[in-house]
Amino acid sequence: MAKVITTELQHSGASGANVTLDSSKNVTCENNLQVDGNVTVTGTLPADKLTGALPAISGASLTGISSPGRAHNLIINGAFQIWQRGTSSNLVGYRTADRFKTSFAGTHEDPTRSKLALTSSDTGPWAAGFRNAYRITNGNQTSVEAGDKIKIEYKVEDQDLACSGWQAESTSSYLTMSFWLRSSVAQTYYVILESKHGTSKQYSFAATISSANTWTKITKTVPGHADISFGNDNGEGMDIYICPFVGTDESTSGHTLNSWKNTSGSDQVPDMTDTWYDTDDATFDLTGLQLEVGDTATDFEMRSYGDELLRCLRYYYRTGHGQSMANDTAIAQGYNRNTTTGQYTHTFPVPMRVPPTAIESTGTVTDYKISQLATGTVCDAVPTFDTANTLQAHIYFTVASGLTAGYGSRASTYNGAGKYIAFSAEL
Repeated sequence: MAKVITTELQHSGASGANVTLDSSKNVTCENNLQVDGNVTVTGTLPADKLTGALPAISGASLTGISSPGRAHNLIINGAFQIWQRGTSSNLVGYRTADRFKTSFAGTHEDPTRSKLALTSSDTGPWAAGFRNAYRITNGNQTSVEAGDKIKIEYKVEDQDLACSGWQAESTSSYLTMSFWLRSSVAQTYYVILESKHGTSKQYSFAATISSANTWTKITKTVPGHADISFGNDNGEGMDIYICPFVGTDESTSGHTLNSWKNTSGSDQVPDMTDTWYDTDDATFDLTGLQLEVGDTATDFEMRSYGDELLRCLRYYYRTGHGQSMANDTAIAQGYNRNTTTGQYTHTFPVPMRVPPTAIESTGTVTDYKISQLATGTVCDAVPTFDTANTLQAHIYFTVASGLTAGYGSRASTYNGAGKYIAFSAEL
């Protein structure tokens, strides 16, 4: 093989070397360098070596970068930072992590949802910055019936999709979903997207766990469809279901994955193996759920705890925000309507999606009291709801006697820490 050994290359018309080479294999180009083919950099490119002005670069061929002007993550609390309602429950509905609910039916022992604290041994999510996961622990199911099911649900607001930049009616415009999944049982699970505005359509895809108790990154790109549309309003735009198990009442052997179809209650996913569902205390863990506009999954959009909490408060607000409030914490100021009832205005920290229609409480009468001047009187009924708009609610506290009509008073918690009132505007 022929070699040219030199320390300089110089054009015949140049006053000095165009290219110099040293004994450490460094190459110095004295002026412009034009490359017509590809450039591969296997080492690092230090910032201090880029001393000139950089040209404008088109992002059309770049990967891993969210499309400008389009929603990066339509999911609120996808990293499971906010748990206003509590960190463990075996009741159906919204009970633990904010914005996520679990529906189940036919179970012989109800599944438990809980907050799972991740550690450095959680390979994959931990390095990506996730510190919490949403865990379902299966109950002990004595048999498997057609109507049995367990689903994690998330609902996306209509206007968030309408204003996301996704051209939902176009088959060449895409949403990409990504998340981390782990299960104690290796098998194929399923995910369902269901549009709710206009003509309801469903799209299902498989999420396969090949190795038990090992985190797996699931990514799926979903095209639009001519029948899909969203309204610029605060209604329900899309439901997402992540399914540990669905019985044959909602599945078929001939189900078609990876395509939009008219919504069906009986043909949502292919018939599922029941191994996970039939395994006592099997676990199913989820974190890092992201839904973004574009055909490529980008890095998860990490938000601060405060930012994520504010987003959650639009849908659900509990005094204390899941933190244990001290005994005798003021809830609202108001006045005494008569000798037994105080009326109070409680202002929400952010405007809620819709006006709440009820008040949640601990259900224990003696967790609340009314203070008038220097006297506090324990309630003889739980707080009750009067009316509300998206900014505030009017509520009543009641005692057996002792109030002075027309006096100002304060409603507060009593009988230890951790008491609360709450309001919901969930989809």
